[in-house]
Amino acid sequence: MSDIIPFLFPLLLVVLYTYLVFIQARKLVVRFKANEKGKAIRSAITFLLLVWLGLTVGVLPGSGMLKDLKFSIGNTGRAFLLGTPSMQYHSERGLNGDGYSISVYELSDRTAAYFESPDEEFFETSLSMSWRRSGWTPSKWRETPARPNPHYLNIRTLVTPRDAGYELSELFHEIWEQPGNYYAYRANLFEREEGTHIGDIDLYLISPDKKVFIKINSNT
Repeated sequence: MSDIIPFLFPLLLVVLYTYLVFIQARKLVVRFKANEKGKAIRSAITFLLLVWLGLTVGVLPGSGMLKDLKFSIGNTGRAFLLGTPSMQYHSERGLNGDGYSISVYELSDRTAAYFESPDEEFFETSLSMSWRRSGWTPSKWRETPARPNPHYLNIRTLVTPRDAGYELSELFHEIWEQPGNYYAYRANLFEREEGTHIGDIDLYLISPDKKVFIKINSNT
């Protein structure tokens, strides 16, 4: 029962939002059939505004929790909430988006305990892809420390915190090099004479021991 409680409020909001949209859609149909053009137009505007706010802007109460659930399930196969970052750093971005960001989120005791010994489904889960990452290549979750591979040095160079401060830098290096943590990434690959190169990357780290989830984005 305790696993369900954190999700009851977001679920209630979804039901309420769906009900409001349904009511406005019903009013629109009734007023359109009754040839009440003025009222039909107002209902149409309200209906479209609700859809826009709920699905595009995400300003409805609880939308952050729904976004967290979509993110966690889509990227790990496990439902959990991230909330507000406990630490973060964002460099200045160039006009083309070049820059670096790192955000650290606290995990609950229950979620951290799951990742101490995750099931096989977790290791078969590839990071989700959005239209913004069309053409990028996702990886599956792997245990730290990262094993050397053709992209290892490129990945490490891109994701290592730059000018993020001592605390964030130490936390990253400790988790990256300590056994028992996990990492996964999606990357924008391109070819060079010397081989495949990573230009941009999203990297996620999970540390059950420190009970944190880390998001890193590096664009070059």
